[in-house]
Amino acid sequence: QIRALDDDLFQNLNAISEIKFADNELTSVPATCLRDIRRTIKVIYLQDNKLTHFSFNLVHELPVLEVLWLQNNLLSDISSISDVALPRLTKLILIDNKLAVLPSLVAMPLLEEINCNRN
Repeated sequence: QIRALDDDLFQNLNAISEIKFADNELTSVPATCLRDIRRTIKVIYLQDNKLTHFSFNLVHELPVLEVLWLQNNLLSDISSISDVALPRLTKLILIDNKLAVLPSLVAMPLLEEINCNRN
């Protein structure tokens, strides 16, 4: 199982539109690992990991991101999501985390689905 992502994981792979790292043991996602695909990535699947923190500032730098799947992690605070514009995000899945508060989602004008079951 994957425990970490290298900073240069997607270097020179600037056509990738979808990444799937579900069912691993990731505790974080380094912002630098996504820098070369930030203009093409539309879907990120990170469910069933051990993420304790997710930097939504990282997502802000992903202008075409449509789906962010963070189900079944250890996230307890996503307040930083209020600080970023997510203009194309349509689906945000946060099922089975440890959230107690859901912040404002006004910066997501195209959001069609948010799922926060079992927090």
